[in-house]
Amino acid sequence: MAQYNIDSRHSTTNIAGRDQINHYYTSMSGSSNHQQPALSFNDAPIDLLSSHFTGREDELVGIGKGLGTSHGNAPTRYALHGMPGVGKTQLALQFAQLSYNRRQYELVFWISGATVEKLNQGFAKVLTLVGHPDYSNSDQSIRLTSARRWFEEPNVNGSGPCNWLLVLDNISQDSVSFLREHLPRKNSSGNILFTTRTRAVAEAVTTVAGQQHHVMELLVPDLEHAMNQLLKEAGSTDPASTSMDGAEALVKCIGRLPLAISHAASFAKQSHNRLDVVLDLYQSKHKYDVGFGS
Repeated sequence: MAQYNIDSRHSTTNIAGRDQINHYYTSMSGSSNHQQPALSFNDAPIDLLSSHFTGREDELVGIGKGLGTSHGNAPTRYALHGMPGVGKTQLALQFAQLSYNRRQYELVFWISGATVEKLNQGFAKVLTLVGHPDYSNSDQSIRLTSARRWFEEPNVNGSGPCNWLLVLDNISQDSVSFLREHLPRKNSSGNILFTTRTRAVAEAVTTVAGQQHHVMELLVPDLEHAMNQLLKEAGSTDPASTSMDGAEALVKCIGRLPLAISHAASFAKQSHNRLDVVLDLYQSKHKYDVGFGS
């Protein structure tokens, strides 16, 4: 989901992007007149959201607009796909946090889609979170059906009408058939956001009743944002050209991948090494000794 943070200390470009996001979510929340639900929570693991998250304004707005598109009475789906380490989970966490804080959603659920077992556990947790009577049912099929029906008709269970977001993170090919069977099929008050590595899986989980919902490929950040992330996470405040040159060379060497940048920054900070020294280590035969090759 990239490890960046939108705040007023960044450039005018970032401020403009932030204002664009605020305008979008303000318009969304201002148009909602539905009854307040009995429940309100954000189940996303926001403690995993990097304090250095910045940029990705266009992607955040794109997700919001995509999920705001109507697909009849079915929950709108949106899938992010991209290579490992590109920041899909961080972006999904940021969207979950922003949209919940701006009251676009009253309820945010987060489930790992890496395996069918994790999906089973996640849907069982949904029943616990909403206080559904079937949360302790020993029959797994009953729990799954109850979870799907709750998403389709939450008012039936006494929680009141609400807007909900279900995030399914790191969906694998092995999980696709399970999701096709157990995801909610109605209730336009709900949205589903997926992250996955491949476009094939992204398209499979966003195809509903012959309609293709939105899919976005998440690319690596541009060089400027990648360098900013590295310098901030490494705690570098030195504007010297050697520091900037070292940052540029290092992020280029590791492919501008946010996860790899975080790893390199953490090593530089903990070892008190300059970025050019970290680059030399990364390019040397000793990179496995410091964890760069793992």
